[in-house]
Amino acid sequence: TLTLFRLIENTAEQWMSLDGVSRATLSDSGKLLAAVGMDGSLTLWNVEDREPIGEPSPAKGNPGPVFSGDERLLAVAHFRSVSVIDTLNGKKLGESIPYPDFVSNVAWSPTGRLLAVCDGQGVCRVYRTSELPTENEAITCDSQAQQMLFVSEEKLFLATMDGSVRVVNPNTGEDLFDPI
Repeated sequence: TLTLFRLIENTAEQWMSLDGVSRATLSDSGKLLAAVGMDGSLTLWNVEDREPIGEPSPAKGNPGPVFSGDERLLAVAHFRSVSVIDTLNGKKLGESIPYPDFVSNVAWSPTGRLLAVCDGQGVCRVYRTSELPTENEAITCDSQAQQMLFVSEEKLFLATMDGSVRVVNPNTGEDLFDPI
């Protein structure tokens, strides 16, 4: 069971409760909730009115859903693909992005214009959301990226399993500095 509370004058009040949730992601503003059920279905919720947005969709895989910085889009990893959902209507944008290997990590640029996806072989690909599912130049890591973080539209940090950190330009795939 997932329970959300809200704080009113220093008192916590139960706001919303969902049964059968295996993982969930709350948007930065706290207005949207993406909840994945034990059956693998994803439901997008408007937290303020406690109503679902759109119809549930499949979301089997890991990592959990990730909101774009502007909260307009939601990336949902499925074992070997990634879907992008419009948070206004809960509908998938275009076709899922297929992957030859298990999707290990996803990250949005601050504006939501770029989506980076890494697979289990350590290959990171960057997509322009306006061109989904067209693939931009692939960014290849020496080992699997454990974490990714966009600092800007021009800088993507990649922390790899071998302990190195790379800073790359997501538009070109070029290293901006020597790996750390």
